[in-house]
Amino acid sequence: MIQFSPYQSSVGILGGTAPYTVTATGLPPGMSIDTNGLLQGIARTNGLYTVTVTVVDANGLTFSRVLQLNVVAPLPLRVTPAMEAGLANHVWSIEEVVGLLDRSRAVAA
Repeated sequence: MIQFSPYQSSVGILGGTAPYTVTATGLPPGMSIDTNGLLQGIARTNGLYTVTVTVVDANGLTFSRVLQLNVVAPLPLRVTPAMEAGLANHVWSIEEVVGLLDRSRAVAA
């Protein structure tokens, strides 16, 4: 997952007896999990997190799984003088940014 980017995923549960209750410990700051297993939020701190997800079924049976969540910092965007001078008020689309990155790599090669 990318730091400062919205993230959403859900825990898949097989077996046991519904309804289930899902909890988690060790989540990155800014992330949460609801009792249905929906993991969501915006991770505020990059790093490798050891998360324990616990599921309790209707009969009280408990299952836990330890997993690693890796939060990585977003890639930096280098603003060129041409971008600053000619298009200071331009709203950049992701396609334009990727195109500029591809062209700058070709020039550097």
